[in-house]
Amino acid sequence: MQIAKQHDTIFVYYDVVGPEWESWILLRGDAHHDSRQARNKSEKRHLEKAKRLNAGILDFGDLSDVMQTYADRRRMKGDTKEGLNKASYLNGITDGNFEFYSPYAENWILFARGNHEFSIIKYNNYDLIEELVRRLNKETGSHAQEGNFEGWVRFMFTINGTQKQSITLWYTHGAGGSAPVTRGVLKVNRRAVYLPDADIVVGAHIHTAWTMPVTRLRLSQSGKEYRDEQEHIQIPSYKVRGDWEKMKEMPPKPIGAYWLRFYREDNKIKFVTIRAKE
Repeated sequence: MQIAKQHDTIFVYYDVVGPEWESWILLRGDAHHDSRQARNKSEKRHLEKAKRLNAGILDFGDLSDVMQTYADRRRMKGDTKEGLNKASYLNGITDGNFEFYSPYAENWILFARGNHEFSIIKYNNYDLIEELVRRLNKETGSHAQEGNFEGWVRFMFTINGTQKQSITLWYTHGAGGSAPVTRGVLKVNRRAVYLPDADIVVGAHIHTAWTMPVTRLRLSQSGKEYRDEQEHIQIPSYKVRGDWEKMKEMPPKPIGAYWLRFYREDNKIKFVTIRAKE
């Protein structure tokens, strides 16, 4: 697996050799790692599995909860982990993230920014993602890439040295409320309209989990009609309900992430999604 970036699109290159070839990607987001409500043990278990599988890792934002700055009206003294209630709060967040994630740096492809990271940029002029990626790449030799609120990742496959294929993923950190009834599914058809080039569409932010295929009729260059599917994936989080969520009567949400497994079949690369549960 090799990683490159061009026009803000991340390219991930694979050499596919042998009929049993496969490769895995961990799709995750909303870790809120520094929160007392974060399930770091589940997070670590999935990261350790990614390391064993030699899987790539894509994170879609809100890696940090980081809600204890003076400018944040959501701050609550008991909601952050021990040791972070100090003057050098943001430095402590970065140090803690580096310590926790550096063992997996060589697997990491993308650190995207979510609304929590952008809030820190807006009110504190400090970019948590930029600093974390800089330190990881400098001190571990990794090639992790920064990502914005939304963006593209294109997986490029070379099969037996000659045959080329690509699978394109579009992601957004996501927006809106918790959508307790629809769980964000209404966005699937809207996104499908304006993302015709995406094979996989990923959203995060609302802390729920589902996958939904959209079947499409396509037309080849030679005029032949064919079908394909666009896979929509809603990424859960690693954070459980705290007092604020309980006072808002928000329901419990699923914990975990998703696995994306690429595999070779009939000389073509296909993929399947699998829940990484708590």
